[in-house]
Amino acid sequence: MIRWILAVILSIAVFSINAYPAAATDDEADETPYFFYHGYDYGSESLINPAQLVINGGFGILQISNRSNRIWDVDYSQGAKNVWKNVRDPIGAINNQGWWDFFTTEIVPFSVNTGNAQYWPNYTQHLIGGGMSWRMQSEWFRYHGVEHHKKWATATIMFYHILNEVVENNDKDGWRTDPIADLYIFDPLSIWLFNKDWVARFFSETMHMTDWSYQPMYDPERQTIENNGQNFTMKLNFPNSDHWSLFYHYGTHGELGLSYTFANGHCISAGGGFKADTLVDLADSKQTV
Repeated sequence: MIRWILAVILSIAVFSINAYPAAATDDEADETPYFFYHGYDYGSESLINPAQLVINGGFGILQISNRSNRIWDVDYSQGAKNVWKNVRDPIGAINNQGWWDFFTTEIVPFSVNTGNAQYWPNYTQHLIGGGMSWRMQSEWFRYHGVEHHKKWATATIMFYHILNEVVENNDKDGWRTDPIADLYIFDPLSIWLFNKDWVARFFSETMHMTDWSYQPMYDPERQTIENNGQNFTMKLNFPNSDHWSLFYHYGTHGELGLSYTFANGHCISAGGGFKADTLVDLADSKQTV
């Protein structure tokens, strides 16, 4: 059953590349500079590959303390069924929540209340993080000589996003608009944006955005996934300074601070912030199944 569910997810991901304009303009003679992947065999970049992205991103919610990190505890069948229930009838899902509520919690950043700010991970993780990850994977495939690198990157990123929704839905059964906002709005928009060189250049050269994901491990004895999670860093240089930068590190957390770069290229960063500790299902109090 598990293999069947994952096969369905992969089929949807591969099929979805036809719906993404960025994947339809794949130039195999592309001489575009590499913005997020350069083939380094050291540092965080040496860990980049499609499998790591899928594991860190697809199972990222299992970092939360009130979710089991045993990957076989996830109800993949019910999760896939509930995601499909919502994505095949997005109007029904939004009608159930209310259009104003949908736009003010998922799309437009109106509220700073954490209970009404589902838009925050949509912008930071799906739009910016997802777009950067798509561009990074496209460059990874291109660097390794894979033809149709944008199509492969799109299939990889959509597999990860759909798996993420399935794992997050788990045993839920009801209307939820989060998959609607992610899969229909922010995920395709992220690919469209980061397919543009000027966007990739801005986040690469001005914001110095980097993938700082964890190194996931599987414990066969306890059947748990450990040390997994997708993280990003940004550094914005202070004007007229060759050493000091504003530093931001985020994933299911967010730390803001400062970074100091030494003359030899090494740097040290420090910051403080918050992390998501407990998953609260707001949809349960709103849905009418």
